Amino acid sequence: MVELHIVQRLFESLLHFCRDAAAAMPLMIVLSLVMGRRGHGAFCLSGARVLSMLCIALACLGLLLPGCQLLHIITLLQDAGHSREAYPLWSPLMLPYSLGLTLWLSGLLCCVLLLRCFSARQMTASVADGSYAMTIFRPQLWLCALACLSFFASYVVQVWPFASLPEGMSLGQAASAIIRDRAHHYFTALAPAGAVALFCLPLARKRLKAFSEPTLWEKAARWCALWAVAGYIPFWLNLSATCLGYALRGGADLSRTLLMLLLPLSGAIICWAILLSMRSPLRRFWLAYLGFALLLFFFLQRSALLYATVP
Repeated sequence: MVELHIVQRLFESLLHFCRDAAAAMPLMIVLSLVMGRRGHGAFCLSGARVLSMLCIALACLGLLLPGCQLLHIITLLQDAGHSREAYPLWSPLMLPYSLGLTLWLSGLLCCVLLLRCFSARQMTASVADGSYAMTIFRPQLWLCALACLSFFASYVVQVWPFASLPEGMSLGQAASAIIRDRAHHYFTALAPAGAVALFCLPLARKRLKAFSEPTLWEKAARWCALWAVAGYIPFWLNLSATCLGYALRGGADLSRTLLMLLLPLSGAIICWAILLSMRSPLRRFWLAYLGFALLLFFFLQRSALLYATVP
């Protein structure tokens, strides 16, 4: 039975990884379109289209997380002898899961519509290989904004106190604290999104055979590595300071636990930083695979530590 719980938590950690990567992917699509204003418009547009397909795949996997959580809560209530009518989907107990699932579905729908807009023939024909004006991408920008808002809102409702406010806090104070924490988490999601985009870069290169110039793909590799590094820098600094603080105060056990999380995350950031600093990152692209593996190990290790510390 213990082994089953471990497998379940590891599976949930992989779904968390997919959910975080999908949540920040629309923001990367917007940044890709912005980069196309300075040149290589067709390449940036094709890259944005590939990112939208990747976002849909990740969002479909991330959809399993709130769906499985909702089914798990319903099963626990039924095992405890409660009827389903006693706890409808709009009850305070179920809202973090049912509303989160609805918001995630709306974000996924925006991504599907976004891909259809990118696939329009007139859109491809209207973009030359040079720069373009952002005004032709208004539908895409609106869909990206709605997708980001839906994904971010699903983060917020997941921890929103629907039943009652925390003791001693007003609604404004609780909302401010939750939104600030979720905004930090959403920014951190840029790192998994950049890591997945970097990992899938060879597949995109095979798909976009019309762009054979190595310089373009080297710039794309550095661009993905940039967001993989930038997303986790604030979290890494906070984790390092916390680990050092416990070590100086004599909390050896807690410091050792945090160090087990810090080491794989530091290794992943170093791999991406090396690729970011190289003029020809494609020559050392194995670092992208290593960074991706270390990031997955970080998610799995965090899940294992939570299982060991939370009864």
